[in-house]
Amino acid sequence: MEKPISLKSAERKAFSLTFEDGLWDIMLGLVVMIFAVAPLLAEPLGDFWSSMIFLPIWAAAAWIVKLLKKKAVEPRVGRVNLGLPRKKRLFRLNIVFLVTLTLTFVSGFLALLEIGAAVQWWVVLNAAAALILFSVAAYVLQQNRFYIYGGLVSLAPIVGEWLWSQYQVSHHGYPVTFGLASAVIILTGIARFILFLRAYQIPEEVQS
Repeated sequence: MEKPISLKSAERKAFSLTFEDGLWDIMLGLVVMIFAVAPLLAEPLGDFWSSMIFLPIWAAAAWIVKLLKKKAVEPRVGRVNLGLPRKKRLFRLNIVFLVTLTLTFVSGFLALLEIGAAVQWWVVLNAAAALILFSVAAYVLQQNRFYIYGGLVSLAPIVGEWLWSQYQVSHHGYPVTFGLASAVIILTGIARFILFLRAYQIPEEVQS
């Protein structure tokens, strides 16, 4: 006789499935990609537009993710309605994201103006911010692979600066290091999405 599944366990499984389809991995990879491509666009477009050009790309990607969630994911696993405790955890995660990204933005702005020691500390702060963001996300969302993503992204600026100082790799090595990090994350997301579609078939009553 099968042991009945508690409501808490069912919610935990549904919550985990929300982030196992790989779609959010692809979105994260696209966000990381800006640090690889923006330096290459800075000269023809300027620092501002080399970053702003990604906004429509992210908007299109978010729309595609939402569409795939509705058309491909929900028919297989249903729609997840989170309880109050998990909503609170996600809210705290958003607060951590907001605070960390704000501090990173301020440090980047000070580095751009070459104020004090901000230039020297900017790389370290960005590496720490990436590690904090991905680690907190991994813990809250219960997705251990995010720890690996955090390691890749946090090492990218450090290794990039080393490539620039030792081998004069252009743009501080960011197109190489962040490009590799984003490629790993995006390809992982695509692979997980394909495996997800194969593992969960659409029930016959939904197809009919």
